Amino acid sequence: MPSSFGSASSNRAALLCALLLAACGGGPAAVTDSRAVALDAGPDDGGGTQLAKEDAPPGRVCTSALPADCPDGGPPSYAAVIAPIVASRCLPACHEPGGASGNKPLTTRALIKSRLATVLTQIYSCRMPPAERPQLPQGEGDLLLTWLVCGAPDN
Repeated sequence: MPSSFGSASSNRAALLCALLLAACGGGPAAVTDSRAVALDAGPDDGGGTQLAKEDAPPGRVCTSALPADCPDGGPPSYAAVIAPIVASRCLPACHEPGGASGNKPLTTRALIKSRLATVLTQIYSCRMPPAERPQLPQGEGDLLLTWLVCGAPDN
């Protein structure tokens, strides 16, 4: 299906590749369990591809689902929906100048987009926010993941 944010299949393929690299070589080994997300697969792999979701850190509840593609209605609005979530959940004391992760700023959409695969992987694998910080409510995690899967548009 055509997308105003680039080829939907190429976006999905790039994100799948980044997530698989992170799961296989860039972090803890992925664990295939009941929380694995089934992603629609291309014609050359025989049907479906499963992306294993890493076990959440101990004591963490991780329920956000990784969308297989950008929804027909488009992504949530960056200005109205995503920016306020980032401002309240990611910036205070962490991803802003002087914060604990100030070397990985997420203060603008362009900075988030430049770290798209990492941000998506960290949220989906329940590594961010860290255990000592208030956790993302499921709805906010789902909105962030949907926006990231859609290519982090400036909408």
